[in-house]
Amino acid sequence: MVKAATVGGTATANAPLRITKFRRELIQAIPRFPNDRASLQHMQRKHLAELLIDYISWRSRYVGQRPRTISIEPAAQSDPRRASHAAAITAFLDKVGRGDDLTPHLSIEPRTKGYTPVARAPNAPPVDRWSDKDFVLNAMGYHHFHLGTNVQKPGHVDRTDDLIFAEVRRNTFNVIAIFDHEVFNPNSAERSRLWSVHDQVTYRGVAPGSVMVSALIANPSYSREGA
Repeated sequence: MVKAATVGGTATANAPLRITKFRRELIQAIPRFPNDRASLQHMQRKHLAELLIDYISWRSRYVGQRPRTISIEPAAQSDPRRASHAAAITAFLDKVGRGDDLTPHLSIEPRTKGYTPVARAPNAPPVDRWSDKDFVLNAMGYHHFHLGTNVQKPGHVDRTDDLIFAEVRRNTFNVIAIFDHEVFNPNSAERSRLWSVHDQVTYRGVAPGSVMVSALIANPSYSREGA
């Protein structure tokens, strides 16, 4: 017998208890900001499909733990910063090859900023729409990793200004290039260089005149730079 369940005080007619439990687990897993009653109630009102999208969007900012084959793009091979960070990069790529947990090298933002209601508000400006997402990951498919070698008490390595950007797939890890934090400024030279490297990698081998979609962002309000 299917019983009507209650989610946040609102009855969900004909919802099996297992679905209610699943919804509750999704909501509890995603770090909300602000972490208050209003943001909780906002999520509790969401359709299950929306919650799944929110969860995947947040969880995709992490990297599954498994050994991966490493390749390095020319832009990273020729970057002089590769030599200056040689020991740290070697140690990090050794972890990638072994299948160590790379979470300590990732951004710490997803730990507390997984979802915010303002990102879904009508006519929200780009700064709000992207406040709970990684633009580079969503638009280009690249994770970024800090090169610190010491793990701090909260569980992350030392934060470094220079970062490795990589395309991480199930069994491969392709180092795209090295950038400093200016790359997160849409109007910076580093961001322009990232787009250039991205286009070189994405369109390599594509025949002239071919049509290719490089970033599957479905919302038409998101331009190349989210404007």
